[in-house]
Amino acid sequence: MSATSLSKVERKQILQIIENLKNEGESLGRRHRRRPVQQVMWLKRLPRPERPRSAAFRVHTEDVSLKGMGFLTRRRLQENEYVVAPLQFREGGGMLVLCLVRFCRQLPEGGYRVGTEFEETLADPTGTTRIPQGWLKKAWSAEITTS
Repeated sequence: MSATSLSKVERKQILQIIENLKNEGESLGRRHRRRPVQQVMWLKRLPRPERPRSAAFRVHTEDVSLKGMGFLTRRRLQENEYVVAPLQFREGGGMLVLCLVRFCRQLPEGGYRVGTEFEETLADPTGTTRIPQGWLKKAWSAEITTS
């Protein structure tokens, strides 16, 4: 599976966005302010009883907050489904981010707008860290809601 590699400048920008979000607090009635982030990345869909193989798919990120991210995709995801975002930094290292799908809305022009909530992170210094068994068990036992 291909992972997104961020340059030092991109990494610094994302860290600055996160720091600004911490400092700005609430706005627009949302729990956390969103910042636009236009990036193509690959996510990994975790296996489920009805779909025992995990699959990677491409998304176009739209926004990020302290607690989650929104993206566009051609795949229909289910509410309460888990996906993993593997982030790799060009200067080395990275992390795996476990995300819970909060909504998946079909768009009139095709595709879906998905909102996720960050649940856990795991350092991935070599880009070879496997998805933990605990994450796989959590995904396997998640109660999927049809949206």
